[in-house]
Amino acid sequence: MSKYTFKKSQIKLPEKMIQDIEKLNLSETNKSHAFKFIQIIMSDSFKNTGDIFSFNEKPKEYLKKVFSVNYNLWLKVLINEDIILCSNYYNPKKNESLQYAINPKYNNYYLINYISSDPSPVLCVKTFYNSLINRCFKEKVNKAQKEQSIYYKWFNEDIKSLKINYDLLDQIIIERAEKISLENLGFKELKYLEKKSYKVINIGNSSISDVKKRFMKSSRVEEIKEINNFSIIETPSGCYLDDLGNYLNKIKLSIILSYSNSLDRLKMDNIKVIRNETNNRLDTNITNMYSELLDEICRQNELIQIDLRNSQFCFLSKLLKENLKTPDSQLFQILSTNGKLYNYVANCLGVKNYSESKKSLFSLLFSSHKFKSNEKKELKKIFPTVIEWIDNFKKQNGDNQFSISLQKIESKFFIDHVLFEIKKHKFLCLTKHDSLIVRKQDYNQIILIIRDLSERHKLDGMFKSDFSKEYNKIEKVGVNSIIPFRV
Repeated sequence: MSKYTFKKSQIKLPEKMIQDIEKLNLSETNKSHAFKFIQIIMSDSFKNTGDIFSFNEKPKEYLKKVFSVNYNLWLKVLINEDIILCSNYYNPKKNESLQYAINPKYNNYYLINYISSDPSPVLCVKTFYNSLINRCFKEKVNKAQKEQSIYYKWFNEDIKSLKINYDLLDQIIIERAEKISLENLGFKELKYLEKKSYKVINIGNSSISDVKKRFMKSSRVEEIKEINNFSIIETPSGCYLDDLGNYLNKIKLSIILSYSNSLDRLKMDNIKVIRNETNNRLDTNITNMYSELLDEICRQNELIQIDLRNSQFCFLSKLLKENLKTPDSQLFQILSTNGKLYNYVANCLGVKNYSESKKSLFSLLFSSHKFKSNEKKELKKIFPTVIEWIDNFKKQNGDNQFSISLQKIESKFFIDHVLFEIKKHKFLCLTKHDSLIVRKQDYNQIILIIRDLSERHKLDGMFKSDFSKEYNKIEKVGVNSIIPFRV
């Protein structure tokens, strides 16, 4: 008996890319695989870097599982025809794992007055958006995923009960792309290089696929900048050496394709509900949806979003409560669960705003235990046993297992406890990792459920609910609200 079934799916892409794939000497089944692969690469690259043209690692075993043992029959054709780029870098930790990217040449087709010698052509957003084409294909689905039928049933019923104005959502996507700038992306152009080396993701339209070569000396970065008249654009994932206009065009195109495909899947009832095997999170059509689109859907249907503030640090506090009984651990827990952690650390570090302290604190969760920085050194003075405990956990279990452990605590609480209890009462409830989306009229009853489960499962924290742009309600849950010693 087959382990797989097939469902009808679709993808929205530039007309030129679809034409190039349609010309290939491939069967309809292999073309479907090609479109599915592009959908995966586009989604994962955007999630990781905000740029659909960046490289993404896909192990051989993953490709066999998602497609078939014969995946190279169509993948090699995509690579040979320059639709997909493939690196020659093998990750030594993952056997036979290569990196793939969509060819950046597709960034050039919808530019105003595009000339190869012009360093700053402009993407015509409306022309590009209106020229996108939907291509249907058959997608292989693991039957084991269908065993999660209860989650699918809940999500499908709730999402279909909503009335959604998709034309208005389309307009939000266009306006978002048209307004793109480094400032509203939260990125910055580096005028002076203060570090000895920098992680470089892209140079112009050429992605750096070899991880070993991504870290460059400042002198080399400056040299590339001067020779090509590039800007140095700093992002959370690394630096881009590119003409600023060209870089922003790629981000605009990435945003349009990612957001519109996300919206189309919902519009065409292509429902995705999967319990992630790595961290047990419930991934659905809305978990990675652009916040302004989701906010508008909530506004249209009088829904509110209930978020656990500083959630990862609240889950870390739950771990610490069970494993570390020290004064600085208690202080960390109280600050985290009362929403005071970022400001407290900002004051201790002498930085102007809590966004800098937030960045330093998050590096604790996602960096290697070997990672060293002045910020980490200063944090160790404030929370010595906490930092030591985190580093030891990563050393013993693996660096990535620390953040995965926190995500498992999150999914256990929000999915296995809260969602199940809310659904017993037959309320509408959509989950987005550490937040819930519910109807306004159900708020009081749902917050009682959250309070009860928080106390029962010993989770302390503060839930913020966005009743409107002008009014947010804060609910303190749990019991850890009294500081037992002088701070």
